[in-house]
Amino acid sequence: MKILCVLYDDPKDGMPKNYPLSELPELKKYPDGMTLPTPKAIDFTPGELLGCVSGELGLRK
Repeated sequence: MKILCVLYDDPKDGMPKNYPLSELPELKKYPDGMTLPTPKAIDFTPGELLGCVSGELGLRK
């Protein structure tokens, strides 16, 4: 299993208002040729903060 992780500098003025989603590359397959997962549905709203390093934002249900 491989995980793509994007790290940002710690925000000095709180959490960022937006993220550079348009700058992220679109991956078609892993470097070894294995296909990426193809979920049929998602359980979150696109653009919604899913969590943070402290675990306090978005992860509690």
